[in-house]
Amino acid sequence: LDEYVSDEEKKAEKPLPLEVRMKFERPKPDGEFITVQLDDNPTKTIKIGANLAQRVQEALIGCLKANADVFATSPEEMPRIDPMVACHHLNVDHSMKYVAQRR
Repeated sequence: LDEYVSDEEKKAEKPLPLEVRMKFERPKPDGEFITVQLDDNPTKTIKIGANLAQRVQEALIGCLKANADVFATSPEEMPRIDPMVACHHLNVDHSMKYVAQRR
């Protein structure tokens, strides 16, 4: 693509803002939760709503345990995922001088 962009167009491009501040309120959990252990590994747990009907809760837990192999709790459990999919990259202009932030 660079071969099709003129030098004037490159100079006219404005870099993306390093930080975009949007008014966004994170959703808040509604109600109480119970922790469910999916398999023999005590670190592999999830939380489900405690206000679910008993029959729904049992069906949900059964489904989650039957499909426990689908959930990944660490990067080691995702060996074939391309890191470019899950890696975070900062929008940084590398031509700029580094400045230490004051405390």
